[in-house]
Amino acid sequence: GIENPEKEIDGVTTTYDPCVVVASHVARILGKPGNDPEAHDRAKNKLAFAKYLKDAPPMSNYHSKPGLYIAENVKITCADDIRNALEGDNAVMTLPAVLKNTHGMCGMGVKLVSSVEEAVSVYEKMEEDLKRDLDSDWTGMSFGGETFLMEYLDGTEHDVDICMFKGELICALVTDNGPTRLPYFNETCAAMPSRRHKDEVDALIAGAHAVARAAGLHTGVYNVEMKYTSQGPRLIEINARLGGFYLTNWAQRVFNVNLIRCVVQVACGIRPVIKDVTPVPRTYCVGLQLYNSQHGDGLRPYVPKDESKISEEERLKQNRFRQLDADGSIIWIAMAPGLKDTPMEWEGAYANIGCSSTSHEDAAAKLLSVVRCMKLDSQAELKTDYFIKGLGISLETVRKGFVPVAPVKTV
Repeated sequence: GIENPEKEIDGVTTTYDPCVVVASHVARILGKPGNDPEAHDRAKNKLAFAKYLKDAPPMSNYHSKPGLYIAENVKITCADDIRNALEGDNAVMTLPAVLKNTHGMCGMGVKLVSSVEEAVSVYEKMEEDLKRDLDSDWTGMSFGGETFLMEYLDGTEHDVDICMFKGELICALVTDNGPTRLPYFNETCAAMPSRRHKDEVDALIAGAHAVARAAGLHTGVYNVEMKYTSQGPRLIEINARLGGFYLTNWAQRVFNVNLIRCVVQVACGIRPVIKDVTPVPRTYCVGLQLYNSQHGDGLRPYVPKDESKISEEERLKQNRFRQLDADGSIIWIAMAPGLKDTPMEWEGAYANIGCSSTSHEDAAAKLLSVVRCMKLDSQAELKTDYFIKGLGISLETVRKGFVPVAPVKTV
């Protein structure tokens, strides 16, 4: 054990969402660098975070009020709260709207509703379904999660991954997310770097920086989910820790930024040294999130039933995607040990398959080649073409660069 933690420990951090709040409290107890635990308590509760920022003052006379980035939110404790929020002269938002869990992650417990009757029905059923189908960490039920109604935002969705040190913005990396499979909001596909105009990318970064600082999150690496709407950048939510899925891997490939090193450095009170706040990309990545319900039939011939029960050597031998990743053909990011026997309504991603190249179009062409030849989306409700088009990547250009490959056999 550690005899003198105050002297032998240099910093305290975590990248696992359910542990972020307790890690901030441990850091405070040990006198280590970090934010006030109250800031992390707020950030973990999506509704509390939005309510706090709605009335928060700007950082200075030269900055916008954080409330400008915040969508309308209403706490829901009963069906009448839904009716009052959506009906009558005192209604505060219009349909469609989004029902969300205050402490969920990865799109769990988030659903679009298009009528008052549907909103009431989903609300009354959602908590029971989440408790039955999922681990409490994923749904936030371990935190006593509550339900709230959020204004539905138009526009395009983006991840803004930022590194901050004592309020200073060290770097900001923007990724475009494709359309989700409504009425659910699980991530489907992505492109890094962002394809939006530089001014719009800068506006997204400014918004992410503003809400983090205003909420007291002055030191750390954060994943800020935003939309660029018809009214400009708006906040979906903030994850007060390192972004998950493929983001860390892509950040290294595309921008040569090691976000994990940044996490450790800021936790130890060291300012990361990154040449540019918005680095110049070295390559371009496009990827597809794979789900059991959409891609399970296509995946099963190429992956072992449960990777947690086999060695790293056997994983490489039995998983065709790991082989393709090892030889540089694709980027494979595993997120679950195996595919479920039966799909669930609320499901997490099994893996992400991506490709990189000298342009988004070339990367998308490579991705389409692999997906089609391996028939990954043959049973999917929406094909990969739909999501690539939703990223603003021209399918005509992609098809010109499409190079068929030989069918891939399992080992």
